[in-house]
Amino acid sequence: MKDLGGNLERLKLKNRQIILKLLNNHEAMSRKDIAQTISLTSASVTQLCTEMIDEGLIIEIGESKEQKKVGRKKVFIDINYKNRYALCINIEKFTTTICLADLQGQVISLNKIKTNNKIEATKFILQISDICNKLLSINNIEKVIGVGVSIRGLVDNQKGLSKHAYEIWDSEVNIKSLLEKELKFPVVVQNNMRAFAQAEIIYGIGRQYNDLLFLKWYPGVGSALVIDGTVYEGNHGKAAEIGHYIVDFDGQRCKCGKTGCLETKVSFDAVVNSIRLIYSKQTTPILYELTNGQKENIALFLENYLVTYKNNMDFYVLEIIDKAIIKLAQVTVNAATIVAPQKIIVYGKFFENKKILNRFKKEFKLIDITYDDDLIIESKLMDRTHYIGALAIAVEEFFFKVGGI
Repeated sequence: MKDLGGNLERLKLKNRQIILKLLNNHEAMSRKDIAQTISLTSASVTQLCTEMIDEGLIIEIGESKEQKKVGRKKVFIDINYKNRYALCINIEKFTTTICLADLQGQVISLNKIKTNNKIEATKFILQISDICNKLLSINNIEKVIGVGVSIRGLVDNQKGLSKHAYEIWDSEVNIKSLLEKELKFPVVVQNNMRAFAQAEIIYGIGRQYNDLLFLKWYPGVGSALVIDGTVYEGNHGKAAEIGHYIVDFDGQRCKCGKTGCLETKVSFDAVVNSIRLIYSKQTTPILYELTNGQKENIALFLENYLVTYKNNMDFYVLEIIDKAIIKLAQVTVNAATIVAPQKIIVYGKFFENKKILNRFKKEFKLIDITYDDDLIIESKLMDRTHYIGALAIAVEEFFFKVGGI
């Protein structure tokens, strides 16, 4: 009997998970439609939905507008996204974002601070926890499901460890234990690219497709892989690291420790360094004038130039950018050949420029003409990259996986 009770509880949890995910992917549905979709009896669905309504997890949002001659109209239910909240922390090289948001991704309060890698990691985490507590206090928020932390570099998701946050911390940092001690909420930690992939599963294109390849360009090259609707971790969390594919065995040493990675060829810093090597009044007269003849101005100029990327620029500067586009397209085609995604989702400052994006698509198609024209698409979450990934991993771990409990 003990086992039977446990099995029933597990089955109930699984069905709650399925209903919540279904509502998230398809939005409001009637109990009858839910029952038909997931092959449960109407009575079972009604019982589960009643429990979740009582718990504030889902709400009735109105009746169907269709005219019925007999019987009751369908009553639609949806997730009560405003009833629970999550703390989101995104740690990048220069900026750390601390955010309080509801389950749908609406920001309640947001704070950005400079990522301070000059002090001990533990002290910086304490600064973050202080800001989190202030956000909760100011907004009088109590129903917090947990904390999501996204950070660049290698992450041990199970232990909540940042193993090597490139150009932030050189040593391991147990972010999970540090924050849980200070905040008294459960914490989940994930690599920033895989966190963003989770965001696409919950809030974006992942609601329509199960197999996706993600590519971020700027400042470096980031990537992630979704297989059968789940973010693929790989061994030691190193799956699908396109930026660290070896493209030149005799190349420069990468920040990851290997030699000749793609990042050493096409990252923003790599492009800037290549331009600096040819920079002169004779070779790059337009750039030379626009930067007042100062090499140190190239990076800032190029960052702004990416927004417009017009053709009225020196031939050799455009050639360097074009070579980076071609190299990235080549590696992406190889990755797509191996994993065969339904869609490739791109984002990042380079791809925000339509000319660069279209040039990338064109080169991709030239390399392999078998791919559909709509294989590569821009992320609709591009304007929320600073917090949406951290939110998504918290919502997945502490809401969907536990059936909303």
